[in-house]
Amino acid sequence: MRGPTPEQLLRSQPPRLRASSKTDQAYLDLREQILRGTYQPGQQLVPRAIAERYQLNNTSVQLILLRLASEGLIKI
Repeated sequence: MRGPTPEQLLRSQPPRLRASSKTDQAYLDLREQILRGTYQPGQQLVPRAIAERYQLNNTSVQLILLRLASEGLIKI
């Protein structure tokens, strides 16, 4: 796959976010974990586990996953 390396993505700023939003904080945390290799390629992210971990509703989790997919970090 062509595109930036995980190291380049870690150094880049994600799209502008509201720092106080739980959804945005969860997104930033998941993004960093993916880029640092905490989640291995092919490993499934379970929406229910994400919702419980970050205390979010299903809609917020789906928005996070869509945002990560739009960056090419996950496949839906």
